[in-house]
Amino acid sequence: MKRLKNLGIIVKKDFLKEFKSAFIATVKEQNPPVLFHLKKLPENDFASLMNKVIDAFLASIIEDNENYDLKEKLEFFLSVDVKSYKYSKKDSSDFIAFLHAEKSALISILPLISQDIKKILAHIKSIESYFIIIHKKTIDIFQSYAIEEVKKANILLNEAQQIGKIGNWKHDFIKGKTTWSDTLFELHGIDKNFKLSVENMYHLVHPEDRSFIENEINDSRINKEHFDFQYRLVIDGQIKFAHTRGKFIFKDNQPRKLIGITQDVTDKMELVISLRKNEEELIKLNERLNKKVKERTKELEAYAEKFKFLLETMPQLAWTADAEGRITYMNSQWLHYTGRNSLEGFKTKDYLHPEDWKAMNMCREKAKKTNEQFEIKYRWKRADNKYRWFLGKIVPVKNEDGQLYMWIGTATEIHNQEISSQRKDEFISIASHELKTPLTNIKAYVQLLEQRIEDTTLKSFAEKAGIHVDKLSVLIADLLDLSKIQSGQLTIELTELSIETIVNECIETFNLTNPGFSIIKKGDFSYKIKADKRRIEQVLVNFISNSIKYARSNKDIIIESYMERDHGNIAITDQGIGIPSGQLDKIFKRFYRVETKGKFIKGMGLGLFISKEIINLHKGNIWVKSTVDIGSTFCFTVPLAQSIENNKSQELYFAQ
Repeated sequence: MKRLKNLGIIVKKDFLKEFKSAFIATVKEQNPPVLFHLKKLPENDFASLMNKVIDAFLASIIEDNENYDLKEKLEFFLSVDVKSYKYSKKDSSDFIAFLHAEKSALISILPLISQDIKKILAHIKSIESYFIIIHKKTIDIFQSYAIEEVKKANILLNEAQQIGKIGNWKHDFIKGKTTWSDTLFELHGIDKNFKLSVENMYHLVHPEDRSFIENEINDSRINKEHFDFQYRLVIDGQIKFAHTRGKFIFKDNQPRKLIGITQDVTDKMELVISLRKNEEELIKLNERLNKKVKERTKELEAYAEKFKFLLETMPQLAWTADAEGRITYMNSQWLHYTGRNSLEGFKTKDYLHPEDWKAMNMCREKAKKTNEQFEIKYRWKRADNKYRWFLGKIVPVKNEDGQLYMWIGTATEIHNQEISSQRKDEFISIASHELKTPLTNIKAYVQLLEQRIEDTTLKSFAEKAGIHVDKLSVLIADLLDLSKIQSGQLTIELTELSIETIVNECIETFNLTNPGFSIIKKGDFSYKIKADKRRIEQVLVNFISNSIKYARSNKDIIIESYMERDHGNIAITDQGIGIPSGQLDKIFKRFYRVETKGKFIKGMGLGLFISKEIINLHKGNIWVKSTVDIGSTFCFTVPLAQSIENNKSQELYFAQ
């Protein structure tokens, strides 16, 4: 349009619009091959393209006819009133005559316009040829692209078939030709040059599966349905499993082709076979186990009957409980004692004395950890609601995995003995308190005599009296401690102490009173403990005194000390007469004295009992190692000063 304006051509917009519309309609009517693609464009894009083509045509006309005076002819032509004219198949002369009265003038320019139209049509043909070339090239491009995409798809298909061990096949009944994908040749273990025929293919199938395959395929053909089955192949003597699916393709009710896919399922079937084999073995194993369980159950039932018979015939009260302490069985003696007919609604707390509850739970928890039976005295309510004392022996029973699963207990009534023992303890308590005051006075008078008597003989008598008074003081002090222990009134006062200071003071005292013995220190004494100084000294004095008391020719006593984790270990070793192994578990009991051959050892058997109670109050442990005629080692532990806060006892509760 810019080119036309530069040439001074004045073109009415309405004419140009109508001319372009007519041109577009003509192109659509001619329907060149390229229009097939152009029609896919949006309407606006199509019209824009046509406008550009028309502008190119007009510009080309003007370029080819630089001296062509189109202005005059167009102006004349545009002045014609064509609004009332309806197009029909008339020749050009009639059309011009109708348009304007000045026919001659119009006829004179008609050849020129015709030439212009011919040029336009020539240009249209040239562009149409150009579009045809483009169309052809476009088709070539599309075909190349399609071929490339098909190749890519085939590559992906082959890869998928390789991964899935699956292949496709086809048999053409008309041509008598069978084709396989590459994967099927690999599946059947044959070369690609293998001659594919029905007979050759059947030779690869396991003999037992051939008739089955024939029947499946025939049924599919007759019923016009898909077939789907598994079969076995024999490849180089090895059995492989295949799964195939396929169908017939019919034309005029006649099978023309047979197509399908086949997959290698050997791994899957071997796994299934292995699982079936394992399942069979498990079934057999389960049968054997069930048989053993039944046999074992009968044995256990027989043992249970014997066990129950023993519990029912023994004079003591007997019971069993589960791991949590819930009573599961009581013998008839116990039911009779409590006045019950059965265990229904039974609760331990209704019969065990409240004051014995904590001790029972502590013993139970200790037995769970050590797997050892324990003895405990406790009070049990009788049918008349009176409590009586019993000595209980309780055994934890664990399974093969070491897990506690039940308790077995017996109870022997010791009420009368316990009452007598309590009266004896009361007497000892009263006697020790009553003796303490006069003994203190006697000691004071003896000391006064020692200071004032000048006669040597009398003075030696006074000194010996003082020694015996000291021994009597120790005895009374032990009786007082025993009384406090029995009443639960023995207490300790904890302070931070140097273990070395305590040991040195004890050694110094014994060196003065027992000069014939040598007390040797070994190990680490640099740490501090938090303890009651007087009570720890009392334990050390008791151990060293026993070493001196039971000594033989060797007079060496070794005190060894070392730290371990959160506590200190102290051990006193002698080369004395030793303690028989059968007495070691009784050595810390009250009033127990070691039996010796031909040698009488003075004492009441209270020192070690009191020492154990003192160490227990310090949350420590105490034990002894001994060999007859070799010697003994008494050991105890005391928590270190920095760990005492973490060493707190836990309250344990027996199940109700």
